[in-house]
Amino acid sequence: MIKENSRWIVGDGAEINFWLDAWCGDPLIQTLNLKSSQISSFPLKLCNYIHDFHWHLPEEVTHLIPNLDLLVAQVTIPNQS
Repeated sequence: MIKENSRWIVGDGAEINFWLDAWCGDPLIQTLNLKSSQISSFPLKLCNYIHDFHWHLPEEVTHLIPNLDLLVAQVTIPNQS
């Protein structure tokens, strides 16, 4: 019940692991059924996927996971630190 009514405060994303933390529900690696080897070359921190307070997913990531942009778009990035 607590998890269902909780939200993460993303902030600048410097302390959040993009793939392994449950910042958008279950961890992305679990939600998307990924293997560690599939994401090992991608940045780990959520802040690496934010640019000027907007989501910025590298082409290599969206090529591997085409619907990832729809999933992360559900999370609002604050427009200030």
